[in-house]
Amino acid sequence: MAALTASVLNNFADLVMSLPLPSIETTIKQNPAVVDTTGYDGRTALQKAVMGGKLPVVRLLLQYGSDPNFRGKSGETAVHVACCRGLLNVLVVLLKHGGDPMVTDGAGRVAVHCAAIAGSLYDNTAPSGQLLFAWFLLGSG
Repeated sequence: MAALTASVLNNFADLVMSLPLPSIETTIKQNPAVVDTTGYDGRTALQKAVMGGKLPVVRLLLQYGSDPNFRGKSGETAVHVACCRGLLNVLVVLLKHGGDPMVTDGAGRVAVHCAAIAGSLYDNTAPSGQLLFAWFLLGSG
């Protein structure tokens, strides 16, 4: 069991998407430092949860102090990832927990640039194609 625990701790960011929510919470409670550790690709557990659109995991990680402005290996933050993926519901949670849409990534882009590049500025489900991402990002910046 100790070897499994060490393995989970050493690979927390990489395993967070496959662990059940109670296991993630238990791991963080026992080892708070794992919250912002990075995985093999230089991304944190929060960035990976955002990539997967796992809102309950995102909320849990933020509850335990994960930094939404942590810059991964490529300089991107969780806010950049949410914008690139078109995840407005995740973006709102990140911004409410201190995510800064004006932090630049490794290429000098802020979150609204990532949303534009990914084609995520518009909410295509809204009748008027509202500029929801731009509204949220500019309103919080």
